[in-house]
Amino acid sequence: AALTVISGRAEMKVWGSQDFVSAPTGSILREGDALKVFPSSRVSLTFLNGSYLRTDADTLLAFTGLRTKDGQDEMDLLMEYGDVWLKKPKSENVKIAFTITTDDFTVNSVSTVFAVSKRQDFRVRVLQGNVDVHVEEKVESGKTNVIETIPVSVGQEFIASSETLQAFRERKAPEVIFAHSDSFRQGEWYAWNMTQDSEAKEATLSVEEAAKEETKAVTAVTQAPKTPAAST
Repeated sequence: AALTVISGRAEMKVWGSQDFVSAPTGSILREGDALKVFPSSRVSLTFLNGSYLRTDADTLLAFTGLRTKDGQDEMDLLMEYGDVWLKKPKSENVKIAFTITTDDFTVNSVSTVFAVSKRQDFRVRVLQGNVDVHVEEKVESGKTNVIETIPVSVGQEFIASSETLQAFRERKAPEVIFAHSDSFRQGEWYAWNMTQDSEAKEATLSVEEAAKEETKAVTAVTQAPKTPAAST
């Protein structure tokens, strides 16, 4: 996935590393990498098939899976906190399955446009297509048990608080599906993403362009003249 920093700054942690480093525009994130977007910052990620993932400020994600299976691209994200907006490719011939996992929920979709927010509450908003939200709990064996699967359709949002989650664990049926709120539709995050989605081409780097920039940077470093060691 090719990174474009829209505003502010971001850092990435490469798989196997313990430290986050600066992630400027043109950085490429691969399976196993993590992305941290700072306050007052915003970034966009472009995937090989033309899908977009945009994050709002103060977001932390890990890319746990990026693969192609049976002609369908699949992307798995572990979301620690933040806001993301995911947009499928324009081509109807390209299918992509998004899976976003948190401590208590897993969101599954195929070729849709939707937004996920994990702040004080957990929210999933569907702009196009349908999404399934799996409410989960950890069992003694360390495995995850799905308590209930909630379908979310276009124009709807799933909202869950800590009280809602406790109700699910008590095997109750709390109300979690609502129409998109006015505060969401009138918010700047919604307006900005809708504008980006409607434009013919985003001002972002493709994976191919980012890979070329990465190759240039590596070449520049390896071909730079070395400073001779000072004589003693």
